[in-house]
Amino acid sequence: MAKFIYVKLGLSVVGLVLVIVLVSVPISVMAPLGQVLNPGTGVWVNVPPPGVGCYSGVLTVNGGSAAIVVCVTPDGFVRIASNETWAVFYEQGYLTAEYRLAQMYFMAMMTMGNLSSIVGPSVRILAH
Repeated sequence: MAKFIYVKLGLSVVGLVLVIVLVSVPISVMAPLGQVLNPGTGVWVNVPPPGVGCYSGVLTVNGGSAAIVVCVTPDGFVRIASNETWAVFYEQGYLTAEYRLAQMYFMAMMTMGNLSSIVGPSVRILAH
């Protein structure tokens, strides 16, 4: 019985050492697994969208005009404020269409295998 406990302990220590090595040693061109899986800096961290900040302007449609402020937060939320309700809805529809077109273009480039034309040549290195 005591021999069985020592075998289990030995296997546990070997498994623990293997996990520590996998988490701390880079594999091929990838970063060490510990850096990739880190919730603070790894794959779960959202990259801020382009255009983070607040932008203001005047929206004129069919002879009516309204002041409008659009704020994009670092976590990707879009906030729209205006002195007219129709201007908020108009801007929300415009931004939805703009982001949807960007998503469709991105997906088209990805399916054609030409994603590096959007995000840069660094993707070509990782794809090989």
